[in-house]
Amino acid sequence: MFNLTNKLDSSDNSESDTYNDTLLDSFRFINGRRYHNDSEVSYSLPNDEDEADRLNFQHSLLKYAWQGNHSSPVQERLTKGKARVLDVGCGTGKWLLEMSRDYQDSTFIGLDISPMFPDPSETPSNVAFLQCNVNDGIPFPDNTFDFVFQRFFSKYVTAEQWEDVTREIVRVTKPGGWIEFFEDDIEYEEIDHFGLQILNAIFAAIEAKKGNPHPTAIIPPILQTIPELSNIHHKKVPIPIGKWGGKLVTSTLNISNEIHEDICEVVAQGFDINKVSSVTHRWFAQKKTT
Repeated sequence: MFNLTNKLDSSDNSESDTYNDTLLDSFRFINGRRYHNDSEVSYSLPNDEDEADRLNFQHSLLKYAWQGNHSSPVQERLTKGKARVLDVGCGTGKWLLEMSRDYQDSTFIGLDISPMFPDPSETPSNVAFLQCNVNDGIPFPDNTFDFVFQRFFSKYVTAEQWEDVTREIVRVTKPGGWIEFFEDDIEYEEIDHFGLQILNAIFAAIEAKKGNPHPTAIIPPILQTIPELSNIHHKKVPIPIGKWGGKLVTSTLNISNEIHEDICEVVAQGFDINKVSSVTHRWFAQKKTT
């Protein structure tokens, strides 16, 4: 995992001082938690070790729920080798690391604004990571990748930014290649007043940062309007929230571990009765060859 302490202990004075100043400018610290320091970006979750643990747990949970790391029909292409795969907003790189070990003859690249990437000693030779803000564009030429994956991104960008990033993803995908988006939304038939307050507070926090708490409302129409795409598919898997779902409430709603137990105690009964779920969605589509 990214180790800030080791980076700051460099003994090359002039170069390391410049590097350390730049590195420190990348972060801000609030109540003992580390965050990225780009005021132009609406992503508001931490990027420290605790958050890395949450993201890794979340990945394992989602892989179990979906029984796999992707829905796009790319297994044969990746198995043959020499395929290129991009993960946009890769976080800790857990998805990439697993994919790279499953398909060792293909190449995997991860992009993220927060440098939470694995230590190089833990990174296979067919994986690379690049820190960048994809709202400024994806730094690769047209038609570079056979498969581009993105997960839990739309909550942290405006609808306009999401459309721009989607078009960038299509641009860097090879003709005949596949793109895949993984998002979640909340579904319930009934809910008690306090539970509704909790959900509304989460939605309001996302909207305050100009994100999209309900990606299912924006993603399908955007995909349908991009002329380069065909074979658009959609699948969904509901994941329970509340005590009937255990710590799924922590991972799928991006709630910090510190408040998980308190929330569960207060709202779990209502969530259990009404079987409130975080419904996870995968949209995947193929770029046309002509």
